[in-house]
Amino acid sequence: MKKHTLIYSALAVLIGCSGCSYNTQSTPDSWLKTHGLSTPTDLGEMTLCQNFGCTKSKSIQLSTDELKPVQLLFTPLPTNAAAERERIAQAIGLLEKITGPRIGTENDLAKNAFGFSFESNQLDCVAESNNTSTYLLLLQSLELLKYHRVGGNMHRGLFTLHAPHNSAAVIENDTDHAYAVDSWFRPNGEAAWIIESEHWLSGATP
Repeated sequence: MKKHTLIYSALAVLIGCSGCSYNTQSTPDSWLKTHGLSTPTDLGEMTLCQNFGCTKSKSIQLSTDELKPVQLLFTPLPTNAAAERERIAQAIGLLEKITGPRIGTENDLAKNAFGFSFESNQLDCVAESNNTSTYLLLLQSLELLKYHRVGGNMHRGLFTLHAPHNSAAVIENDTDHAYAVDSWFRPNGEAAWIIESEHWLSGATP
């Protein structure tokens, strides 16, 4: 078999297996550290990205009053995993509203809307996924997640013939099934888009 045929065959296998590459035992900690971000605490301390590529970040601490609406969103706690994912999606938007004025991202628009958000820093999918993972870890540290744990950031595009993209993730505890928690497609303050990992990895969009 010719060399180029072997290469094409290998690429075909990798493309066909694009949805099976996610490690459900992963965590976002190492990815966050790569961008100089620390794991948030249950006291509301966190470091968040402020711009494209997360080359600039800021450490803040949320007050008890700022955390209260987040905790109320999970009161009473959801009774199943699907309901909890709905609360998670809403919580990401709520936390963006709370932190946006503190870190200068309150006017962040959907996707990479360069040239339209001069009053605030525009976030790309790297920064969005980092911030969303941080928010998810905060929810976890506050013991608001009963049916899920926070997974490592998802990445797609290398072998799927789609543009490179990143997302935060949660793993359903009972099934070990992964879900992308993607806040990049929507502007600051709106609920995150949550979808099964295999669909996200294959290039799905809202």
